[in-house]
Amino acid sequence: MGTMLARTIRVRRRPAGPDGLLRVRESLALLKSGPSPWLGPTEGGPVAFERLQAVGRSLGVARLLVSTDGEDPPLDVWCGPGSSRAMRPLPATGRPIPASRRFYCRSGILALPLRGVDGVSGELRLVARSERHCWSEDQIQGGLELAQWLAETRGRFEARRRAFENSDFSRAVLDSVSGDVAVLDATGRLVATNDSWTAAATSRNPVVKGACGACLLDAMTLAAEPRARLAAAIDTVLRDQVPSPVLEFSWDDWSSRRWCEVRVQPLGRQAGGAVLTYQDVTARKRVEGNAQRHLHEVAHLSTVSDVGELAAAVAHELNQPLTAVLSNAQAARRILAGASPCLDDVREILDDIIEQDKRAGEVIQRIRRILKKEEFDWLPVDLNAIVADVFGLLDNQAALGGVKLVSTLEPQLPRVRGDRVQLQQVVLNLVLNAIHAAASHPAGAPVVSIVSSRSGTAVRLAVADSGPGIPAKNMPRIFDPFFTTRSDGLGVGLSISRSIIQVHGGQLTAGNRASGGAEFAVMLPGEGLPT
Repeated sequence: MGTMLARTIRVRRRPAGPDGLLRVRESLALLKSGPSPWLGPTEGGPVAFERLQAVGRSLGVARLLVSTDGEDPPLDVWCGPGSSRAMRPLPATGRPIPASRRFYCRSGILALPLRGVDGVSGELRLVARSERHCWSEDQIQGGLELAQWLAETRGRFEARRRAFENSDFSRAVLDSVSGDVAVLDATGRLVATNDSWTAAATSRNPVVKGACGACLLDAMTLAAEPRARLAAAIDTVLRDQVPSPVLEFSWDDWSSRRWCEVRVQPLGRQAGGAVLTYQDVTARKRVEGNAQRHLHEVAHLSTVSDVGELAAAVAHELNQPLTAVLSNAQAARRILAGASPCLDDVREILDDIIEQDKRAGEVIQRIRRILKKEEFDWLPVDLNAIVADVFGLLDNQAALGGVKLVSTLEPQLPRVRGDRVQLQQVVLNLVLNAIHAAASHPAGAPVVSIVSSRSGTAVRLAVADSGPGIPAKNMPRIFDPFFTTRSDGLGVGLSISRSIIQVHGGQLTAGNRASGGAEFAVMLPGEGLPT
């Protein structure tokens, strides 16, 4: 923006006419009541142009020229007949108008700054009908009032244009994001959504609900518990402006179950707000579910294989109560065959038979609990109860190998969420391996210990043996599939066990103890205290 003036001329003011400024202000009032002169031809620009001409005529000028700092072409308004000077093109460059000066004039041209709240944004040039024109007080004051109004309307126009540009940019960003996206203000009301959200808002989706202006929590149809979790996450983000963890929900569609992930991020502006992103993860969940079912099948088969190794121990454990039952029954028959049988002795024998029968039944029940093929289900599991079942099954196997089983269990151990069959297979495999390692090492008394404990919010289960430990060369491969140091082993137990623990969100590690022997440690996220 510049002015055509090369030097400053002192304005020769004429006295104001009695009605001059009044007519100028009347035409200005009409201009202000109509559309903005900065609008396009289809939005009222011609009407504003005509009213600008009327203002120019009331000012008694031949031409109005309005230029701005932007890229828009200047407004060139002819108001009536003028001199040859008024008809010549005005130079676009020249010395700019300083913010401290009100106006400049030269050769019948009065240059006035468009000064708004953000400074000078352009200039208004009034071109007189004669190069020797002397500007009156009314013309100068009317020109200043016109320049002020043009500056104000230009500021509003630029602000609206920037808002539209920002809106278009925001819309493009929202539509480019994968998933259904909604922007919330500081009160939790929807202020913007992408097309994907708008399309899904009319479906059965319980999260993606509502249009702009609606309260999201009031519009959604989630069940009470997941709705409370999402409400807490949104409240935290709006209050603290920190991202929330990813939330996962599931809901029933017309014919199937669907899963979704919801992320809530702070909007990152002074007024607050949040961005909520809904992502359908049904396909991924179904793949994960199939993988879980396959792992469940593998774990069960591995358990059956491990229990097959215990055939001799199970037979020995069952043989003792069955032999006692047979001996007691034969003794009772001999007593009853006598001339005067002692019924008290018979009762004592019968009580012993019942006791031995219960003992045999407990052995069978332990095996059934281990081998029972339950449906895959993700439930709270008590690891201490699993350890008790496994120790009860392997106690005789360990005794045959001269190995002592020792357990130290945390009484109030938190439960872990997972599949009981799979976690049972991990404990069975680790303890069975430890028994083999301890029995193969003749030095000292063979011992296998298992310790359950808390580690922060997690649960730790450590299985240690008094065996020779893990050779350093084998440590990197200890969890590889089909790697084994036993002549009768398949090498899949530890690999399956690690996969199971990873699926449950935990870790399975191996190492050697300073006192000798190996230790395998399981870390799983805890869920709550056992009931």
